[in-house]
Amino acid sequence: MAGSMEFAEGLVGEAEEETIAVVQTGGDEAVNKDGDGVGGEGGAESDSHHCVLAKKGFSSGRFYFQVEVRGQTGWEVGVVRESIQRKGPWIYLRPEQGVWTLGLYHGQYQANASPPAPFLLGQQPQKVGVSVDYEGGCVSFYDVDSRTLMYCFSGCCFNASRFSKLPYYYYNRTNILPFFRPSDRPGDGALTISPVHQR
Repeated sequence: MAGSMEFAEGLVGEAEEETIAVVQTGGDEAVNKDGDGVGGEGGAESDSHHCVLAKKGFSSGRFYFQVEVRGQTGWEVGVVRESIQRKGPWIYLRPEQGVWTLGLYHGQYQANASPPAPFLLGQQPQKVGVSVDYEGGCVSFYDVDSRTLMYCFSGCCFNASRFSKLPYYYYNRTNILPFFRPSDRPGDGALTISPVHQR
């Protein structure tokens, strides 16, 4: 998927179960007073999408979070490299750009792989779980209520390559951040974000 994207940053606490609190930073997001939900206020004719990133990233181990998507006619969740391009007329949400997401677009579920991977579900998920294994290179998405796997990105390279003197290069351990894009349709509910569990 490609489009004009604007990003806001969220805050993640320091507790073992870390709460993602999102903050409004100039986009069309509507953030609830508790800081654990975000909803789009852009109109249907908007030519850009407003996204939210957690402020604190993860560069090792495993972590898991859940996002309630109930009432959303379109949404996108996943993780991205901290170094992702955050502004520009066209940003491609693909693993090559350090983006591992899936979402609901115009009634169709799709994982933003290369090429994009549409898929069918037996029921509409109300809550999506995102599980990341940094060392294992895996990002898995689950329908929490039915406990079924929706999609899995495997062989993920979360580390960004850094070149010194060719032909030599090394990989820099890079933070990855939880990513959220709520519906921009007026009247849709907010995305509700659960605490992050890290192991």
